[in-house]
Amino acid sequence: MNCNRLSLSWTLTAGLALSPILASTPALAGSGEDQVPVGPRPLALGGAYTAVAEGADALYWNPAGLGRLRVSSLRATTANQFGLGIRDNLLSLASPAWQGLGFGLEWYHSGFSDGGLEDGLNRISFGLGWQPVRRVSLGAAAKYRQYKQTYQSVDQGTGSGIGMDFGALVMPRHNVSLGVAWRDAGGSTLRYDDGSTSRPFDGVLAAGGAWQVIPTVLVVADVDRDAHAGVEWQLLQALAVRGGWTKDLDGLDGSRLSLGFGLQYGPATICYSFQSHPMLDATHTFGVAVDFTLAPKLVDVSDASLQPLFASFYKTYATEPTGEVVLTSLTDQPVEVRVSVMQKQVMDEPSERTLYLRPGAATRVPVTLPLSPRVVELREGRPMPFTVEVTYQSAGRRRNESRKVQTFMYEPGVLTWGDGVERAAAFITPSNELVSDFTRDIVKATAAQDRGVLNRTTTLAARLFDGLAACGITYTPDALNPYGAMRDKPFAVDNIQYPAELLVHRSGDCDDSSVLYATMLENVGIRTALVDVPEHIYVMFDTGIHARERDATGLDPALFVEREGSLWIPVETTALGAPFHQAWRKGADLFRRWEGSDKLHVVDVLQARARYEAAVYAARIPAGAKAPVVDASTVTRAVSEDLAQIGGWRDDFLKQTYLAHLGQENPTQDAIKLARVYYLNRDYDRAYTELVSVSEGARDAALWNNLGNTELARGDDRVALRSYDRARAMDSDDPGIALNRGLALHVLGRSDEGQKELSRAVHKAGSVAAALQMLGVKADATVASGGRAGEAVALEQLSLQRVEELLKQAMSAVPEPLLAQQDTVAAATAGADSARDGRRVPGLAAAQPDSLARALGGASQATTTGAPDTARTTKQDSTAANGAAGLPQRTVPGGSRGAKIEAETLHDVLYWKSPAGTK
Repeated sequence: MNCNRLSLSWTLTAGLALSPILASTPALAGSGEDQVPVGPRPLALGGAYTAVAEGADALYWNPAGLGRLRVSSLRATTANQFGLGIRDNLLSLASPAWQGLGFGLEWYHSGFSDGGLEDGLNRISFGLGWQPVRRVSLGAAAKYRQYKQTYQSVDQGTGSGIGMDFGALVMPRHNVSLGVAWRDAGGSTLRYDDGSTSRPFDGVLAAGGAWQVIPTVLVVADVDRDAHAGVEWQLLQALAVRGGWTKDLDGLDGSRLSLGFGLQYGPATICYSFQSHPMLDATHTFGVAVDFTLAPKLVDVSDASLQPLFASFYKTYATEPTGEVVLTSLTDQPVEVRVSVMQKQVMDEPSERTLYLRPGAATRVPVTLPLSPRVVELREGRPMPFTVEVTYQSAGRRRNESRKVQTFMYEPGVLTWGDGVERAAAFITPSNELVSDFTRDIVKATAAQDRGVLNRTTTLAARLFDGLAACGITYTPDALNPYGAMRDKPFAVDNIQYPAELLVHRSGDCDDSSVLYATMLENVGIRTALVDVPEHIYVMFDTGIHARERDATGLDPALFVEREGSLWIPVETTALGAPFHQAWRKGADLFRRWEGSDKLHVVDVLQARARYEAAVYAARIPAGAKAPVVDASTVTRAVSEDLAQIGGWRDDFLKQTYLAHLGQENPTQDAIKLARVYYLNRDYDRAYTELVSVSEGARDAALWNNLGNTELARGDDRVALRSYDRARAMDSDDPGIALNRGLALHVLGRSDEGQKELSRAVHKAGSVAAALQMLGVKADATVASGGRAGEAVALEQLSLQRVEELLKQAMSAVPEPLLAQQDTVAAATAGADSARDGRRVPGLAAAQPDSLARALGGASQATTTGAPDTARTTKQDSTAANGAAGLPQRTVPGGSRGAKIEAETLHDVLYWKSPAGTK
């Protein structure tokens, strides 16, 4: 029988089961057909398997998949093609050979017998797959075909030939795979024993994609000469159901549907597929596969566990262990293993760690989980299965041990208190746009507020708290799960509202309100801490005032908490709706009640956020929801009344505990003590009045120095310099006076002189740290002030860091011997300036000089040597117009640290000299 008859015979039998379809490109077109597709799983998915290509099926569909093999697999399948008696049988083996290298071997037979006519096709295939990098695999396969036909046991002809397949796989994302395969590249030819040839198999170019929508659902699609699509649902851990669809792009066969399932029991998997046909009977394909390894087992996964996971802490899990894997070595040699933990739904990359196991020993391997930011999109908690995979080399082959670990993932806003109040830091989100805008609305609304308490930090904190109350944000106890009850149950699951949620909902319990207030304070650069006492949590903030000034604030020292060298103010956040002064006193009383006991815990928010970093959070708020509208008049009135009350506290405290003890024996000491109280409360006019009330003959170095501080704080820079000169003439050994004088020179724009003066002071003090201590600035002012890169930083905090920088620069830039040669200040210079032109005793209305525009970069208003004093008038007018208390003028970006120091940002750090005979 010649080759044409052989070809026709095959087409009438085995070829009848094949769809008459066109080539995907003209270059690949030919007279032959596609080879018969194999594998119950790919067939059930409608033939959309190019981008999946797993296990032994990869050899036919895309040999690149052999490079991703983890275990060896032996598979056998059988089918009766469309009920025509065409029996297809297949036996295949696929196995990893080395790291990233796998091979496949397959025998396929398709035969037909009817009335003495027998047709048979045998195909032997061998392929290799290589994974050069994690997300890319390449592969190639060679196949030998032999076709034989007999009639009544008489050989009618035999033909054979070689074909080649090529493929590639790439994973652009953890759950997306793309594949391309060129099957029978260039077409495959059979050469018959009579010397003739035929080309029964054309080359087919196939491309496809696979998307793991969730861990249990896979969606696939392919296109070659047909269009293919399929979906697989892992209904149970051991059961997968599949469905597929195929469309003849030429329109000859129409559409075909397919169904199937896979049932796994231990290492064995039983598969079935059903394929419909528009004209013929359906085809049923059965298969069984057994996974095994050719390498001996050297490691046992003895145990694996994961703690419950909380979406709000997903960043923490990337650095801190949240579970462990226990591995036991089964050999007497060290074994290098790679431990991988993966969950495709919530991870973009697996957590991996490589280590050596000691011979015969068990080893605990801590597990960290680099979870994807998309975990914050969870709307409800759900069980979450993770796959633990241990990879190592055994007998020259790669071997894998795997284990499933089940845990529970909670949605954002959920936590347990078992690890302490530190966890609440993950909910403090000062960069949230809604919270940030609301905070700034309050600050702007109270910009015209002319009252103050202590320093800018304390005043701003009061404005924010009163703004919350004026906008209707209130405390509401959680009747179902109160904080106190949940705090005492380490594993009880609690909820915290994110600040944005609380602003929309308008009410929350103690942990909700504490997180909101701390967020607003952090947003404007105020350092905060959380205070945990039995059944309660609240906030305190750093005023920035040195702890040594506790008795000079003019307020009851019991209202403050000394911490890290500063005075902190505790604020009872359950008092939302009440004025700030009430929340302050309640917070202080609560702190004193538990102070000294082991039931009081203070958590620094800045430090806690380093461990529990806030997540980028999609708040669960209705679309279009907004924060409360800030009514300027209501908020300003509330703030004014509140600060007036605190001012009354100060007056009462001074009368009862301070002024009554001032005597007349040493008016200089009394004036300095009282001026210090006014100075700390930013009442510079009253401080100035007290100091100049002392006759000039009775003024000592302390009074002149402190008078210079007051003048500098009021904006009288040049006059302040003359006061420092008088103080230095009386006490040239005090480095604190030199520090003040050097800073004043910087304010006047005389930076070179200022650097030299500061260097003198540092050398006299003994070190930069000692000089900073005199100024009340803690070393490393950036950390102490709570500043963080990229966030707004208050100018008074900026000045702390800038002062430290200036001192360090001065110490290294000007050698001490050079200073000694230049230090020839004449005492007469100070005497010549004793007559202060235009000096007057002001009224009680505090002046508010402002150079904020200069601090923000405006050089036009910078004061220079010889500049007329009329520049002060311009500066004060600018303050009235722009609102010195407004946030835009008060803060600068963190990246602008190191900007020029202004007088009004120095008052908190200037050295205040004690009168002679006092400490």
